[in-house]
Amino acid sequence: MTGQHYLIIDAALAPLQAGLLLDGRLTATECAEVDALDGIFEVSAELLRAADLRHGDLAGYVYGAGPGTLLGLRLAAMAIEGWRSMRPEPVPVRQYITLTAAAAAHAHAGGPPAFDMLVPVRRGLFARVSVRDGRAGPPELETADEAGMPSAVPRYHLPVPNCRLPPPPRAELFRFNLRDLPPGWFGGPQVKAVDHPAPFNPSPAEYAEWAGGRHRG
Repeated sequence: MTGQHYLIIDAALAPLQAGLLLDGRLTATECAEVDALDGIFEVSAELLRAADLRHGDLAGYVYGAGPGTLLGLRLAAMAIEGWRSMRPEPVPVRQYITLTAAAAAHAHAGGPPAFDMLVPVRRGLFARVSVRDGRAGPPELETADEAGMPSAVPRYHLPVPNCRLPPPPRAELFRFNLRDLPPGWFGGPQVKAVDHPAPFNPSPAEYAEWAGGRHRG
């Protein structure tokens, strides 16, 4: 085998996506409307089989870090760590923010020069990337009340496989596809080397500390 092959796994959204990079160029993708627990392994195996590759042939992995369904993100991270652990040599992993990638894909595929892209984080809270003049800003948080206000730009939302998280109001459904990203996007600064794949969480949940007096029956 020649060239540097990387396997992409992105289980943040619906559908689950995977892809193959060859020297930074996207050569194949697969989408699956299936549960991440089975779909991650099925889709990745199908991609590798079609390209006549095995995990031992890969130069590394690329992880779509969300935000999105936390279960899917954790399962994808666990799968990548498992595959890496079976190799005798260190295997690189890179990751990107799925929401940022979706915004870049829509801008490149003919979207308006200014728009907002949102994804549910938890009930009543959304992560938002704003694109202005074709350039995406950093992820920010937006409440349901803010999402319901009139907007001067088109707004889109990404689907997650969790029916308990309603989409933001005043936003049109957008389905992100890896193939819509600009050529060379995976070689840019938005894809960063990391020690271990880790879900991107712009709003960690706050939990009350346990106290005997508070939790006594």
